[in-house]
Amino acid sequence: MESHEILNGKARLFLRPEGGPWHCSVYWQGKNHRKSTGEKDFEQAKVFAEGWYWQLTGKTKPSPRTPQASVNEAGTHKILNGKVQLFRRAGDGPWHCAASFGNSTQVRKSTKETSLALAKQVAEDWYLEMKGKARAGLLEREKTFAEASEKFAEEYEAVTKGHRSPKWVQGHKDRIRLHLLPYLGNRPLPEISAGVAQEYRAHRMTQPLNWDVRCMSATIT
Repeated sequence: MESHEILNGKARLFLRPEGGPWHCSVYWQGKNHRKSTGEKDFEQAKVFAEGWYWQLTGKTKPSPRTPQASVNEAGTHKILNGKVQLFRRAGDGPWHCAASFGNSTQVRKSTKETSLALAKQVAEDWYLEMKGKARAGLLEREKTFAEASEKFAEEYEAVTKGHRSPKWVQGHKDRIRLHLLPYLGNRPLPEISAGVAQEYRAHRMTQPLNWDVRCMSATIT
């Protein structure tokens, strides 16, 4: 059953196995409420579901925000009966897809699409291709940034020995551990593109000015 979370997880849109219009559900005051949107188009069903949510809960709908803000609330979407997950790493960036194959190896890929409908098509084709590779034993687990950074730290220390002070080397290790690993650690190396680097730079800009000092203080204590 295909389902999508909206309103930051407060409501859910889903399609029944037999097809038909989108349905919405909301857990409110200890009960799970469901209703048919009467719409087969996802975007129209989403508008209906949001209006129904505010009416059901009696809450005040937030003031209209910019188109950018509404995109940021797209959330995470599961397709193909939950086998594939679509998500965004940046509010207006491309959709990414993730799925597990074979021995629970999780594989991720950027769809390079900002449209949810187009990203869904790309993700479905990608999943079927990867599933075929997994069955044929051709799917290999990609090395992650964390694994590569660990290898780099070992080699960097050996290469710079006698040329750089231990404090200099440790500084590089700390920057990787405190700044890069939390953001890139579990990502496969082929996924770390120029676009991902740009997303990371934007992420760093959102941190407080004394972020570096606070991170180092927490590590020392």
